[in-house]
Amino acid sequence: MRKFFSFFAIAAVVLSMASCGDGNEPEAEVKIPSGFVDLGLPSKTLWYSNATAYNFVSYPTYVNMLNEKQKQAANKYMQIPTKADWEELRKECTWRWQYPFTIQGVSTEKAYIVMGKNGNCIYLPAIGKHGRESNQKMENGKGHYWLLHDQYSTETAVRFGEDINSFEFYSEADGWDLCYCWVFKQP
Repeated sequence: MRKFFSFFAIAAVVLSMASCGDGNEPEAEVKIPSGFVDLGLPSKTLWYSNATAYNFVSYPTYVNMLNEKQKQAANKYMQIPTKADWEELRKECTWRWQYPFTIQGVSTEKAYIVMGKNGNCIYLPAIGKHGRESNQKMENGKGHYWLLHDQYSTETAVRFGEDINSFEFYSEADGWDLCYCWVFKQP
């Protein structure tokens, strides 16, 4: 009787494991929206490269834009770059200053061409920042981009100029509109 019971217990366990699978089922393929570039980064983060997207916006507008984009299934993995994303981009890629700079019919005085180890590139125009109320432009020739900050940090932006060693994170006061870009975090 004991052998009979043991046989059925083992058989039940084996059958339940077979019916559940091994937990390694392939995930559904994620469709990457157009414009995102694989720079061969260790994190597998993709960066958006479209010169027409580099406009000035306030941070709340930027967050709202992202929320609207994420409502579309193809964009659910889009995010605002974090400090870690920017640090990885700075460390893992080659940054080449371009002056003057024109791409896709959009002209700016200065920009960085950021090349990954795999040879793919994105473009980061250095068009300064824009005063929302005063309509004043400042620091043309420097890139000012919003970043997603966490609850432990007051840094809300990244700034860089012709000397890439000037790359720094800082807290931007309200009232200024900065450039924005997107990253795509693959699951």
